Amino acid sequence: MLLDTAKPFGQDYVNDNDYRQAMLAIQKHQLDRGTAANWANHLRFLTADGEPKLPIGPGPNGKVAESYSDDDEGKYELSRSETDESGSVCACENHVTMKFRKSGRQLKLTGASENPFCVHYLAVSYCCESANRVRKPNDMGSNYTINTSSGIRQSKLDFEVLDRAISFARPRKLSYIWIDQECIDQEDERDQREGIQAMDLVYQRAVECLGLLDVQIADQRHIDALNAMFDGEDISDDLLHALADVLELILSDRWFTRAWILQESLAGAVQMTLQMKCNPNLEKGAFMEPMFSLSSEYLEIELTQLHAYLSTWLPTTVEYMTANSTLEPAIADRLTNIMEKWFGLLPPQVPVDYEGNRRLACNAAAAVSYLNRRENAVISDRIAIMANLCDYKKRLDTMELDRLGYNFSLCAFVLSIMNGDISLLQGYVHPLSGHSGRTDDLTRQSQQAANKGVGFSWSLPQWATLSSLRYLETELTNATFELHPSTLTQSGWLLDGWLFSFDHAIDLSPVRTMLAAKWDLSEPKKLSIPTLSTRPFLVDMMIQLLSFLVETGYTGVAELFWDITRYQPPKRQLQPSPETEAYCKASFNQIIDMKTGKITWSNPIKMYSDLPEDTRRRLGIGPYQDPFQKLYDSENFYVWRIFKAIVLDGSLPIGRLDNGKVSLDTYQAFFDNACVGNLYFAPAEYCEGSIKARHFNRWQPRAFPISRTPRRSTESYAIFACQGLDQGEWLIDPMQIERVCLE
Repeated sequence: MLLDTAKPFGQDYVNDNDYRQAMLAIQKHQLDRGTAANWANHLRFLTADGEPKLPIGPGPNGKVAESYSDDDEGKYELSRSETDESGSVCACENHVTMKFRKSGRQLKLTGASENPFCVHYLAVSYCCESANRVRKPNDMGSNYTINTSSGIRQSKLDFEVLDRAISFARPRKLSYIWIDQECIDQEDERDQREGIQAMDLVYQRAVECLGLLDVQIADQRHIDALNAMFDGEDISDDLLHALADVLELILSDRWFTRAWILQESLAGAVQMTLQMKCNPNLEKGAFMEPMFSLSSEYLEIELTQLHAYLSTWLPTTVEYMTANSTLEPAIADRLTNIMEKWFGLLPPQVPVDYEGNRRLACNAAAAVSYLNRRENAVISDRIAIMANLCDYKKRLDTMELDRLGYNFSLCAFVLSIMNGDISLLQGYVHPLSGHSGRTDDLTRQSQQAANKGVGFSWSLPQWATLSSLRYLETELTNATFELHPSTLTQSGWLLDGWLFSFDHAIDLSPVRTMLAAKWDLSEPKKLSIPTLSTRPFLVDMMIQLLSFLVETGYTGVAELFWDITRYQPPKRQLQPSPETEAYCKASFNQIIDMKTGKITWSNPIKMYSDLPEDTRRRLGIGPYQDPFQKLYDSENFYVWRIFKAIVLDGSLPIGRLDNGKVSLDTYQAFFDNACVGNLYFAPAEYCEGSIKARHFNRWQPRAFPISRTPRRSTESYAIFACQGLDQGEWLIDPMQIERVCLE
């Protein structure tokens, strides 16, 4: 398989039919995610070798676990005894194992069925170069041997990798270690195939994950600078230079360049600890001293902790010191470059408006964007890595596709479409300016020929390449959504959703007249940007608009705009009280007096109450009297769209369900480029298995403008030609869903 991300999609195919047949052929090579999940529930582990014997004196379950000290080598203990969230006892509770010994150079490889569903293990993330060092002859005695069911063999890893893993596991009383080269049968193709598809689950389920970095911290100033950052207080100019030095050193490690490690770090999440070599004579301090470490030769930092400080404390510090002229421009630029590099290598954490008990995941656009900056030996593995990063339910047999000669780009595109992920399509039609990649709108008639999808009317343009794709961080939560059923057929792409007919436009000139009487509208561009100074105008704009819509009978559109401009924060960000709960459920006329336009119920929500008030105001998170927190998001597409409809256009085309009744209150949809006469298909988005009728703050849903009349119909669905992709909002009754095929 070739990494063809710089090659246009249509280059290798003579015509649309060839391209279409290639996509359909790739889709046939699906793997069952359940098989991979079962594999991850029956892992092999490395553990200390020996014949365990129970100590004298029975304890719980007739067994005794001895206390731990650094000198009790060779003693026996129970494996780490834990219960899962349901209260069930883990399988490892029933096993008695030896502790890892400092001097022991032989390990045992357990069988795949010895500890089913066990999560009490250490998953190790490392670079292959670290595992395959060329050692001097006098070092060979340090190598490990592995006792397997087939006999004793030499370890496939450099002894230092195992030494470091064991030094981390021993003080944490972990009896099991998982490392891919030892715990996946490298001679068994089936074991490799299933392991590749389940690698994310291995790290997601592990109670601890360890990332082995090769860099060495040798300067006390570097540790002092890291401690100062983690302390979260002011930092001296000298330590800030030292912080730049050590962060650049950390980022230079090969660990940050490997594709497999990208998905290991994302799946491992809060369980992932970075371990670096360290001069043993250095003083590590309160924040850098590992809680369990038995060795002064290593420095340990939680990955999420480092990520959090680089995304909060560091940019705030640079901004504050720059504003107060206490930071040299050169060091400010240097630190900015470090932050850009960091977030160019690791996907951002889930945004604050994210809800749900899910592991971290991203969409296809994010996965491809980050993989473009990573390396791995087997290109076909990148398809599995992408599926792991996105937590896809449907998978592709990468080994078979490699044998058949398919290349990465088309396989990645098919994989995303199979899973209802349209983020690769979105990367070429996003209307925001100033970004690389395509920004022209596919719905414009003048662009139809150039932007025609290859293979299918909805597909990527034939000139598109994955290397030029623009990934937008604001769409991270797309990973929690999927279109369904999302099936490719000879006729096209089968999807469930709703058809919206745009046969009416609201005359908004009365709203503009009311605003013009109170505000200077001569500089509309300045007014449309959400800032502290424009806040009063934007609030008044929404109050006037919503009052007008309710009074004139457009109650569906009023409900839609009310829903997308007021922010209902997740429960964890609220100070829970009956008042805040009631406020979040209140309608517009319960909070605003439509006759006077005055706010009658002040906003009681205090988000991030642990932050100082001036900080919350500076970040645009209140407290505010008005209910329109969402209106102040500078990246909110709807702020500009609503403003444009009122102030610049004076009207807004609106849509209703095509098969519904015609009345003013049934209009509940709008799209950025919709015109009267358009027909749109809005695919149903599923979140955790349920159709979602409303959307997260930062998720900007997409719909397909389609031909006004179907090309043809079957007994089950109508087939339409797609004319692009557009963004907007809609409110619907999930029960009115219908199936459509986009040819």
